[in-house]
Amino acid sequence: MSLNLRIISDICIFLAILFLPWWIYSILILGAVIVLPFYWEALVFVFFIEALYGYTGVDFPSLIPIITLSLLVILVPVREELRF
Repeated sequence: MSLNLRIISDICIFLAILFLPWWIYSILILGAVIVLPFYWEALVFVFFIEALYGYTGVDFPSLIPIITLSLLVILVPVREELRF
């Protein structure tokens, strides 16, 4: 069940990244990180978002992948406390 849910969520988030506004897929990714165990695919999605919509200049490196990795590290213990 968890593998099917993970695959379905991956497809939904990928399509949301392509077709929906940023705040919708951000909520979906955050929800998947909280609900699914070790949802490290979020990092792949963040790098994909950066490749599609990120800043192209060299002077300003993006902090979004670093912030997402930090959220994943912080939310893993929090997620364990939220599960029943």
